[in-house]
Amino acid sequence: MCNPLDAAHFNTACDTPPPLSDQFSLVAYDDLGAGEGDIVGIVEGAEATAPFDFDIPIDAITVAVFDSLNYEPSLP
Repeated sequence: MCNPLDAAHFNTACDTPPPLSDQFSLVAYDDLGAGEGDIVGIVEGAEATAPFDFDIPIDAITVAVFDSLNYEPSLP
């Protein structure tokens, strides 16, 4: 199960577990071996089925497991 990461936690998420969201979560197919608490990148929608040669009923797939993140928002 995946929870979205709030922008306020991007830079610390890989070092300190971010709080779990109670508003939204989803199940993502994982063939990367991500474990509980790992920070992952996902793809949703039709693109999630692209790696498969057959129809598969998934809505999201993991595409990356992050060791670190660095987020710097652009200034207006």
